[in-house]
Amino acid sequence: MASISEVRADYKAYATDLKAQRDAAIALAETNAALAAENAAALAAFQADDAATDASQLAEKEASDAQAFADDLAALKAQDEPVEPEPTPEG
Repeated sequence: MASISEVRADYKAYATDLKAQRDAAIALAETNAALAAENAAALAAFQADDAATDASQLAEKEASDAQAFADDLAALKAQDEPVEPEPTPEG
């Protein structure tokens, strides 16, 4: 039989795990958004002066960024989901 303090500690650990996963997902989304903005700026620069930038460089960078995002997302999805603790009845 678990005491109230043990049950509270279990729920606190569960909530901490959920927050860590949420924070990791937000950080990944923010990183991807920054890369997308960087790539959009590079494309705009390319359109403004196509002689200064090679289109294949932009395509390679975009593909590399997309693969890195996909790898990070797969790693995040592969993490175990936090398991809600089972409260044990006192009695």
